[in-house]
Amino acid sequence: MEKSEIQQFERQVEELLRICRRSREENILLRSQQSAWLLERAQLI
Repeated sequence: MEKSEIQQFERQVEELLRICRRSREENILLRSQQSAWLLERAQLI
């Protein structure tokens, strides 16, 4: 592998890590919202 190929690969890995972090944070938020909605639903029933 050439140096430029390695650098490109490193950038791609870094971008994937950013996407994973963002997805994890979004997942946590969505689960929290789901819990709140389930609680609200239980109170309405």
